[in-house]
Amino acid sequence: MEPESGTVVLLGAGALDDPSTSQQLAELASGPVVVLPTAAAFTGMETAVVEVAGRFVELGLEVEGVMAASRADAQNEELVKRLDTAALVWLADGNSLHLKTTLRDTLLLDALWGVLARGGVVAASGSVASALCDPMIDPRGGAPMIGLGLVTSVCVVAGDEAASGHDEMRNRTLGLVSPTMPVAVLAPGTGLTLSSQGPSSIGGMPDVYVGGRPVADGLSAIGSF
Repeated sequence: MEPESGTVVLLGAGALDDPSTSQQLAELASGPVVVLPTAAAFTGMETAVVEVAGRFVELGLEVEGVMAASRADAQNEELVKRLDTAALVWLADGNSLHLKTTLRDTLLLDALWGVLARGGVVAASGSVASALCDPMIDPRGGAPMIGLGLVTSVCVVAGDEAASGHDEMRNRTLGLVSPTMPVAVLAPGTGLTLSSQGPSSIGGMPDVYVGGRPVADGLSAIGSF
């Protein structure tokens, strides 16, 4: 599938702790928000929705949680249809492997593509941001693996391994990813927006590597989608 005029936003962990991030996302989308808390299925989906919704309600946006916890939910046409009017879909952080196995090859993943096809925004932070890419990074050890594939122009390291003090795991990732694939390390406070117009940074500029080596102008190494 092609993303048409939509935008994927990939952010470091805890991105919505900074109110300016939700403001920037609202400016990109300017319409109803759907919170998809699938990755928080084991830690509290309702809590995840409430925490995220508060950020956007403060900005005057309509917010709805779509409580898809399982593959059966992700194939539920009535549930999936609730994404049809979303200008922004925020995927709550949590278990990226559960998110991938729940959404891959489902109607719900098709609906995310639909959001992008009509010019909307799909956004995520932390390890869930990595899951939107192909390859994604396995949070259990840092190896690349098949992801959801909304983004194929860059692989992101955005979970715990992106924070300071996790150099060993991050270096393992950089050594295992294909030498031609750009890797963006999204530490807290950094992020990327990706669209057919090309990449840009949101918040701070992440470090970008190709072939395990840092790239001075990281955006130049990253394509659109």
